[in-house]
Amino acid sequence: MENIKRLLREAKISQSYKGYQYLLHAIRLVAENETRLCRMREEVYQKIAEMFHDNYRNVEKDIRTIRDKFWNSQGQLFLEKITGSKIDDKPYPRELIEYFVDYLKDQDQSTGEPPMPQK
Repeated sequence: MENIKRLLREAKISQSYKGYQYLLHAIRLVAENETRLCRMREEVYQKIAEMFHDNYRNVEKDIRTIRDKFWNSQGQLFLEKITGSKIDDKPYPRELIEYFVDYLKDQDQSTGEPPMPQK
């Protein structure tokens, strides 16, 4: 989880937003099992909602808010840096999570750290 927190700090995503904890756990859940990207509502948002005694709609909305704030404060440049690709359009929340997970996995492989577990 520390590597995810470090990435979010690098991305200048503030912990002051409620969605920060949601995004943190969404990245963790997808890193554990990338097939969850295909069932975000059931496999990610709903699980987070249960953890925080909220509903999945609020989880999804709060992650979108984080994505919007991130994108409007140089997030595009950060994403282009970590993906090595030109990104013209604001990503969907699931795409943002996927970019972060891919970057973390690449970092784990390049530093020799054990890969994140698959569940």
